[in-house]
Amino acid sequence: MIISPTKIPKTIGVRTRRACSELADASKLIFVDVEPTSDALPNKCVLNVRDVVNNEGGEVVLGWSISLWPDVMIQCIGHAVHKSNTGLRCVTPDKDGCERILFLPDSSLTFDFDDPQARLPTKMIPLCKDPLVARLIENEEREYLIKCRYPRGADTIEVRGNDAIELRRLDEAKPELVRRVFLRTKHHNDTCVCGSGRKFRKCCRPKMLAVGPA
Repeated sequence: MIISPTKIPKTIGVRTRRACSELADASKLIFVDVEPTSDALPNKCVLNVRDVVNNEGGEVVLGWSISLWPDVMIQCIGHAVHKSNTGLRCVTPDKDGCERILFLPDSSLTFDFDDPQARLPTKMIPLCKDPLVARLIENEEREYLIKCRYPRGADTIEVRGNDAIELRRLDEAKPELVRRVFLRTKHHNDTCVCGSGRKFRKCCRPKMLAVGPA
């Protein structure tokens, strides 16, 4: 069972805004519509926006795409959007098909267009002090550092040698960490994490407990 823990929030909560203030001026958090251009590539947001600027004018705005795992963490992925006289728009296809993203502009971010290995940063901000959450974030950060060593295509990264072995180990450890974090942070009467609409205790919680303790 694979469940995506972080999702784009429907509203900007106080806790989300407070956490995002660690990155930039959280008063500038804004929902931005996703309107991909016909030739835009996934995972190439800065280059996609540059192409639009070259064709239509406007400017590249760097910042963070924000997603939330309630009561656990906020995932902040470096991202670029297009700015025109009508406002901001995301011109890069969203991997989950979302029609809008939560975006935090950050003028401190830079991108070297002359470096084929250039990447925007990623950061996870914990919303609790559970050591399992800290371990999960540590694993995610380690995975990111490994992937940064290799060229990234639109959809894939080819990792080799010992890095591939460690990346596989981190990837295999993630589902168990996610399961245990869900069990420790999700109330049994809350809506289930799988999106079924049923209560957690009547849906995925028993399956998770059958695997092992939290």
